[in-house]
Amino acid sequence: MKWTLKILRWGLMIFLGAEIILHIYNPFIRKNTADAYVLRPNSKQTWKDLPPGGDITLSTNSLGFRGSEPDDKQSKRIICMGGSTTECPDLTDGQDWPALLLTALQKKDKNIWLNNAGVNGLKSAQYLKFFKTNILPLKPRAIILMSGLDDISFPSELEKTREDVSIFEKAYNFLEIPKTIAVFLHGNRIQLPQDAIYHRYLDLQTSITLEMSDSAILQRIAREQPLVELYKNNLQQLSDACKANNIKLILVSQAILFGDEKDVISNIDLGTLKTGDINGKAKSLLLKQYNKTSFDIAEKNNLKFVNVSARLPKDATFFYDGYHFTNDGAEFVSEIIYDEVKDLVTK
Repeated sequence: MKWTLKILRWGLMIFLGAEIILHIYNPFIRKNTADAYVLRPNSKQTWKDLPPGGDITLSTNSLGFRGSEPDDKQSKRIICMGGSTTECPDLTDGQDWPALLLTALQKKDKNIWLNNAGVNGLKSAQYLKFFKTNILPLKPRAIILMSGLDDISFPSELEKTREDVSIFEKAYNFLEIPKTIAVFLHGNRIQLPQDAIYHRYLDLQTSITLEMSDSAILQRIAREQPLVELYKNNLQQLSDACKANNIKLILVSQAILFGDEKDVISNIDLGTLKTGDINGKAKSLLLKQYNKTSFDIAEKNNLKFVNVSARLPKDATFFYDGYHFTNDGAEFVSEIIYDEVKDLVTK
């Protein structure tokens, strides 16, 4: 009995000690809070047989970015910045749109060096710190920023305020050890709730639907306005910082599959698909608020604006989960951006 109590006591002490350490710093889980983000330099992760079929390898260099190491001979440096739609964690090395963009640009100018500095979940509140700490020391001539989607108040954040959260969910959300174990078991692709859609292959034929009244959608958009205004201020600060350092800032709108229309291949209504706590129509209208803000900032500051959202068709073959690009989608996006920036970044 004494040995049992001793083992339990030591086990509890080790558990509490590990929890305290992981709460202070957990290198296994990205915590993209308003002022913090985690990069993983010199890492390599591989996932096997992911739908719709294939393996994925995601590698980073010493900067924690996707791409080659900085080369002094390649004087024209470009950084692609943003969240997971820039990082493209669902695509293997070389198939993310920044890598494809680099291939196209180097055919025009061999002196171009480009890295993918996308960080899953990076919000506009983190842009300035990320710019000063990780981008500015590289002295790039241009930054291509795809942004807006990560600033929408996602269901994962709304979940924290639910009143029906069970004690087990609360414990899991608070404790670090269970989440860390889940990362080791599933990689970065932790099992999501049944109605979640992010980083899970989207099969339109079996997708859950959600009807929303126009008044409910308008209320949801109204709730978002303070965050849209915050996004505007954060984007302006980044624009000012780039101007002060003689860096060209190129803003890119975010494209998603969802919208008040039908998929061009399957003819399925994309507006009624459930995505988090709202439907596709509501999500599309929310994102339009952020894309419009990016356009306004570009107009105000005489910046280049690339409207990917307007040019990428509502075609499920271009999107892995409704948000992140497939190989075909990334190729299309890289072509759109290349057409708009090829002369601007190679001068």
